[in-house]
Amino acid sequence: MISLIKYHVFKFLISPAYFFITAVYVISSGLYFFISSRFFTPAGTSDLQGFFLALSTLNILYFPLCTSYAAFSKDDYRLPFSSLKVTAAKIISCVAAYLFTLLQAMLIPFCVFLFGTPDLNSFICSMIIMLLYSTACFSFTVFTSVFFSRASVSFTVSSLILIITNIIHILPQYTDFIFSYSALNYFSFAWHFDAAGKGIADTSDISFFLITAGAFTVLTSVIMERKREPSDRYLFHKTAVTIITAVLLLILSIILIHRFDFTSSKKYTFSELTENTAESVSQPLSVTYYRSQTLLDRYPTLKDTEYLLRQWASLNSNISLEIKEASDTKTKKLLETEGIPAQQIETTTSESESFTTVYSAIVMDYGADRSIIPYLLDPSSLEYNLTRYTANLTERKTDYVMIVCGNGARLDQDYSYMMSYLINQGFTPVEFYISSAVSDRETQPLITDILNSGNIPEAPLIIMGTSEFSKEETDALERYILSGGKAFIATQNYTVNILDGWEIIKGNEYFKRMLFTFGIYLDEDPVCDEQSLKISSAGQAETSLNAINSKSLRYPLWPELSRQKNAPLGLIQFWPSGIVIDEEVSELENYRAEPYLYTSEKSWHLKPYDGKYTTSTSARYTPDEKYFTAVTSAVITKTNKKVPDLIVYGDQYGFNTQILNVISSSVPDFRTLNFLSDSILKLTGREELSELKYKFTQTNTLNKMQNENRSESKNRVYTLIIILPVILNIAAYCAVRFYRRRRFYEKNQY
Repeated sequence: MISLIKYHVFKFLISPAYFFITAVYVISSGLYFFISSRFFTPAGTSDLQGFFLALSTLNILYFPLCTSYAAFSKDDYRLPFSSLKVTAAKIISCVAAYLFTLLQAMLIPFCVFLFGTPDLNSFICSMIIMLLYSTACFSFTVFTSVFFSRASVSFTVSSLILIITNIIHILPQYTDFIFSYSALNYFSFAWHFDAAGKGIADTSDISFFLITAGAFTVLTSVIMERKREPSDRYLFHKTAVTIITAVLLLILSIILIHRFDFTSSKKYTFSELTENTAESVSQPLSVTYYRSQTLLDRYPTLKDTEYLLRQWASLNSNISLEIKEASDTKTKKLLETEGIPAQQIETTTSESESFTTVYSAIVMDYGADRSIIPYLLDPSSLEYNLTRYTANLTERKTDYVMIVCGNGARLDQDYSYMMSYLINQGFTPVEFYISSAVSDRETQPLITDILNSGNIPEAPLIIMGTSEFSKEETDALERYILSGGKAFIATQNYTVNILDGWEIIKGNEYFKRMLFTFGIYLDEDPVCDEQSLKISSAGQAETSLNAINSKSLRYPLWPELSRQKNAPLGLIQFWPSGIVIDEEVSELENYRAEPYLYTSEKSWHLKPYDGKYTTSTSARYTPDEKYFTAVTSAVITKTNKKVPDLIVYGDQYGFNTQILNVISSSVPDFRTLNFLSDSILKLTGREELSELKYKFTQTNTLNKMQNENRSESKNRVYTLIIILPVILNIAAYCAVRFYRRRRFYEKNQY
């Protein structure tokens, strides 16, 4: 059999067309990936899944072309080898030829690694699946070459089937006439590649490719035997046994599925906190996962969610899991009655557009208590929610947060998104009022009732703006914090008319003095930053939120903070106050004051002219001083303690509903709200829980590529991926020619 493999491999090596096809394949894969992913633009990422999907597209033609070099001929039927060995030799030689091509295509990931830091383990998993996929495909294309006597028919059929396996998973987005696409999705390459692309070794995916390869190998050998011996009476039986065995093995692989997490951050492996929380459940906890079949047909990520749920439920015998379809009318009405939110997804055809109501929610029942984890399309927040809600249910605990507006705004109007977000995160907001905002004392409790009560509640206090805090309220807040109360204060040393004019007005001196107690000094002037949000106004001097209609130029008064320890997703701030920390002053009250958030290194203060600040989006902003890095948030912790008592955030407008509407396009930008949620958890000593939210956060940015060098980098990479494959394949072909001539010369000389 080794001699057969060598013979077929040699047929590849002596063909100049094979080396030409290889060079075209490598060049096309590189151009396809870099152009389609907009790699050399600010939107470019180091995610390599697009590269492997590009390879699968090119394989539609590559695999049938390669198979033509190992196609069956009349001589194959006269070989003194079994049909199985002949078939296996052809498939192995094709895989070897593809491996040579694939190794050259690794030039593209190499270039990506030069500019970013992709997950190496995910890349290795993807490579292994790609090789298994190629083995299964070559076993099929070799099968068609023996099944169809004409090479053109074999090539056409093979290509058509490969096209179908590449596009079948997107059919649910455009058609709705098939009840369920699950069976069709099972034959999709993207469906089986999804787990490996994330760094997961899924036994069902591996088994699918291995069983498919084995089945077509056996079927090919059976047909070959039939052509060798036309009188073989057992052809039907052999074929039936092969197909039935393959189907049974595939079903078994689906039932006995297991996954191995090879991701660098182990994001598909439960943390110790999650395991301990699940193991602490002492009474029956019923978990029901409602999901619509439509979503399951469209999104392979729901498989991840289901698998992780099963793994989590297996941690404790008191946890029971039930997965229910939410497709029938009866179930939908039940979910609607229970207050479980639905979503609408669009199905588009050439003639019409339609919307389907879908569900993907988890209901957790623990005795008489119930918690609902709303809409889930992927498992990114699953572990966080499971751990959080399980802890709250088992401890019979409600996560209260006290909120007060101290800037004249209203929570139900100006901070409605914030309130909804906190509720979705599992918090229960309780609103309090400052004295100047109270119109009905019976229904509007004063914050001073809490501050002066002498009892420190576990719930942290959230303060949105401080411009209207009175001296008495400010003094009461100071005593409250010094007595052990927890607070998150979003404030600036001024106020901004965000609805019209964006005029900056000096703020509350009482509050300014109160922060001095903790060693916190708010800058007099707003912080500007070159790294800021891009916006555009309808007019040259418009300063209205309604005037912003596109994104074209940077507005330095809206700094965009990079990802950092306390803001893993980054965030945007609005006319922020810089914060100066005086450690000696904070130590006088036995506190430790530390920076919490930073701007970029290109920040400066906006200075007033004639007592006024220029805030127009179209104005030219030139720094009057050297660039520096500003601190825009600080954390204050009692000496010798880890849990902070106070977080000061130099921006009260980043949580405002109107502002959030401006910066959000098709995807809401709730990073500031996420930062608030994390801060609440930190104030309550649950920072470890907040870290679970970021297990799936990947830094796919091209952190090794400078913005000013993008064009130069693009030219170099394009030159490399076009020229190098040509040189390599010409050199390889010449080396084979030289080797053949040398062997020929040695034989003749002998």
